[in-house]
Parts: sequence; C-alpha cells; structure tokens
Amino acid sequence: MEALEQRENNKQFWAFAGEGTTATDMLLFAVLGDIANRWTVRQAELIPHLLEGKTHEEIANILKVKRQNVSKIANAGKWDYFRRLLRISANA
Repeated sequence: MEALEQRENNKQFWAFAGEGTTATDMLLFAVLGDIANRWTVRQAELIPHLLEGKTHEEIANILKVKRQNVSKIANAGKWDYFRRLLRISANA
C-alpha cells in the first residue's frame, strides 16, 4: 500500500491508496484521517513521538512542556482511540 504525506496549515494529512485496499481499510483510513484532521498543531507535533514509542517524559523534554501536559494533549487529540484504530488496521 502506498502512503502519501502532505503538510497543510501545519497539520499532517494522510491519503492511502493501492491495490488490495479493502472497504474496511478505506473506512479505517477515513476515520483515522478524520481524527488527524482535527488535531491542533501541538497535537500534530506530539502524536508522531507517541507513534515512535517515546515516553511522556521524553516527549515533555522534546516539546518543553510538563509531562502532565503531554497526557492532556494526547487525550484531547483522541490518541488512545487513534492508536486502537491503527492496531485494527495493522491486523486487518
């Protein structure tokens, strides 16, 4: 599957297409895209670090915020929901 990335208004958007893409894949990608499209700039900066498996403490140091703020930003960006959907799409 081919992934295309583009930056627009300091947010990151994804588009997925390719041979073998199922209706379920398209639905999951649409929901993931909808969540990502609603992220603030700060959430869009933070989420890639979570995807890389960094701890909240590491991210706090990188973004120069308190560790508690990392949790608040992630929760506001629907990180847990986003992560669960990514796991579903990886296993589909």
